[in-house]
Amino acid sequence: QRIAIARVLLRRPKILLLDEATSALDSESERTVQKALDNLLSKDTSSGQSKMTTIVVAHRLSTIRNADLIAVADKGKIIEKGTHEELMVKEDGAYRALVEAQTGRPSNLHNATSNKKNEEKEDDRKDTKDDDRRNSVFVPSTDKSFTEQGNELVLKDVRFHYPTRKTKEIFNGLNLAVRRGETLALVGPSGQGKSTIIQLIERYYDPTHGTIEFEGRDLKTLNIGYYREQIGLVSQEPTLFNDTIAANIKYGKPDASDEEMYEAARMANCHSFITSFPDGYNTNLGETALAVSGGQKQRIAIARAIIKRPRILLLDEATSALDTGSEKIVQEALDKITSSSSVTSIVIAHRLSTVRNADRIAYISDGKVRETGTHDELMADPDSKYRKLYEMQNMGIEYKDEADDDGNTASDNKHHHHHRHHKHHHIQHNHKKHHHRDDSTNLPEDKEVEEYVDNSENTKEKQKEKKNASKARVLAREDWKLFGIGSVGAGLAGLMFPGWGIVFAYMIEFLYYPVFPCDEDAGIMPPPPYTTCVQYWDFVADDMQGMSITLTYGWLGIIGATCIGNILIFYGFGTASEKMNKRVRDAAFTSLLRQEIAFFDCRTVGSLTSQLQDDAAMIHSFSGEPLRQLIMSLASVLVGVVVSFIFMWPFALVSLGTIPFMGFGAEMEMKMYMGEDHGDHSKDEEDGPGAIAIESLLNIRTVASLSLESNRLDDYEKALTNGNEDIVKSSFKKGSLVAIGQFIQMWGCALMFWWGGWLLSKYPSTFTYRDFLISMFSLLFSLSGLGMAAQGATNRDKAKEAADRIFDLIERESAIDPLSKEGYKEG
Repeated sequence: QRIAIARVLLRRPKILLLDEATSALDSESERTVQKALDNLLSKDTSSGQSKMTTIVVAHRLSTIRNADLIAVADKGKIIEKGTHEELMVKEDGAYRALVEAQTGRPSNLHNATSNKKNEEKEDDRKDTKDDDRRNSVFVPSTDKSFTEQGNELVLKDVRFHYPTRKTKEIFNGLNLAVRRGETLALVGPSGQGKSTIIQLIERYYDPTHGTIEFEGRDLKTLNIGYYREQIGLVSQEPTLFNDTIAANIKYGKPDASDEEMYEAARMANCHSFITSFPDGYNTNLGETALAVSGGQKQRIAIARAIIKRPRILLLDEATSALDTGSEKIVQEALDKITSSSSVTSIVIAHRLSTVRNADRIAYISDGKVRETGTHDELMADPDSKYRKLYEMQNMGIEYKDEADDDGNTASDNKHHHHHRHHKHHHIQHNHKKHHHRDDSTNLPEDKEVEEYVDNSENTKEKQKEKKNASKARVLAREDWKLFGIGSVGAGLAGLMFPGWGIVFAYMIEFLYYPVFPCDEDAGIMPPPPYTTCVQYWDFVADDMQGMSITLTYGWLGIIGATCIGNILIFYGFGTASEKMNKRVRDAAFTSLLRQEIAFFDCRTVGSLTSQLQDDAAMIHSFSGEPLRQLIMSLASVLVGVVVSFIFMWPFALVSLGTIPFMGFGAEMEMKMYMGEDHGDHSKDEEDGPGAIAIESLLNIRTVASLSLESNRLDDYEKALTNGNEDIVKSSFKKGSLVAIGQFIQMWGCALMFWWGGWLLSKYPSTFTYRDFLISMFSLLFSLSGLGMAAQGATNRDKAKEAADRIFDLIERESAIDPLSKEGYKEG
């Protein structure tokens, strides 16, 4: 957060928006950053004007007491405004109530709750005969108290460093014991190991030295699933999954009843806003939980932890995202839970007002416990580090005997700050309810009207497809030279197939070359016009040698045409397609950057990245791909049919009649082996196995904390089998179609061989065996060129949908275009 603040300040903007800019900082860091902001926002001494106009949203009211104007917002309206002094004068003012809530002046109800809790804690101390439970933090690992039955968690001589920072040791012999049923608060500066303690307790990591025990047993000896079921965790940035609110709460306890869920939601102060949604608890949160605000998201996470009824409750800045009013209510709910002797609570907090009632407060610094005690005890010590932190968060803070960078003392700065105003405003806001509207349109029931609408829609779809194709060709127009090169290659590659059939026919004739018996002594003479067997054998040998050489040249020609043709295809069409792909992606990404924020609220990251990757790559199906298919198909089929008719036209006629049936059979077979498209998979992608795997891995800490490994695995398996309920029926259908396809192909081939044989026997003087072979194989092989031309072709329906999405994105006009050059600009 501090780096982000520095990045913004580097620009020296005229208007500065600070939305909880220091909320993630500890008190000392906040003080340092706040001083820098105060200096930056201070008025110029010569002109009396502020350096910039600033609007601040803050929950820590101590950060905005010097604002020129403080505005209190509630339910979408400004209900109070004025300076800090003006608003504090109002006894019943909303701002004053918020300030008192943060400075430790709770309401009577809160006092009663706190007193009752303190009495219960005092009784617990008497029952355990432990007059100084605070010392459990400081006892060495050799002390007998580390093995007492009253300890829930014990960290013994713990040393730890993160795997990515092996040279930076977080703990160097840390000893910490937490008694059963107590609430231990960990406070201190950022980066000193407080959250690391939580991660070690959750056993996200194991210490490099020392041990961590749960009820006297080393964590390494416990079943990790059982152990984590005893723990409830609410982190500073909770994760909610792409599911309903009810499902997210029940992730804490999968077998929980609805009543248990409602009770947990009420305790976490989230039942009311959940029921205000149209779908209530069945509201789907989506991929990034945009349906709820940050504070609502945190309260749902608290409900998820509460429903678990854990033995150990870990609260890592659990209320950091809540406004003051909600924080107070949620804190009271948490106090009720932590007051139970059956729950051991470890709380990390920067807002020290949330840990006033903790049994013990431990100050962590440099990986060690520096001091511990109750709130009152630590505040009574004038040298207490905790007291210093607490005073920093209160309104009337004095920085005594501490000099700033200019050499001025804190008391001087206080006087200076009192008389100096900043040109910035503060808005204290509460959570707003989201209202959704479900509009529906009644369609006409008249059949003729419906048919007219359907025809109109089909016409619009065809027109849109033509427009998209035209747009794609315009994008590809500058690559016409590459398309020309690719077209030459497609022609050569297409001619390869009928040529292959001709050479193959000669090869079959060569392999079945007839050599008649010849034995002059036995009276078997050679066929005419040869008079001796030697003459006949010499002729056969020379003829076979000549045919083999001709075949060799023929195969070399086929190889050459194949290599050169495909090289030209891949160079020409491939390069042109990639260039157009880049242009489309550049245009699409530029359009994404132009869009207003509301555009991204309605779309998932997966759908947008899909548009940049998959959709853009399909656009070539409207330009280079149809040209390649057309030229290859014409060069292959046209030449093959002509050759077949020239050598044996009756055979060619019958063969062409069987082609549609054999093509149907081949298509059925290809669907079986290559798969078949079943329409729009966008919904499947959002709820599919890939989305579940990514969501689980990105949020692996939450999955581990809630012991959701089995649940997520079940969800993944269900997603894998989703849509396969009728797998037996569909497999039988596909298998039957493949069988029919193969039946047609085999009988088609049998018909062609029978017809060719019949023609040779009936018209021996008109057609030769070579004519039959050339006519058949040139036709069959040229038809296989159709399949090669379509190889790798884009699914047409998918391509149309992709083109619709990508061109809609590129042509979409942003309501707030940050790249626009229109409008007034100073200078």
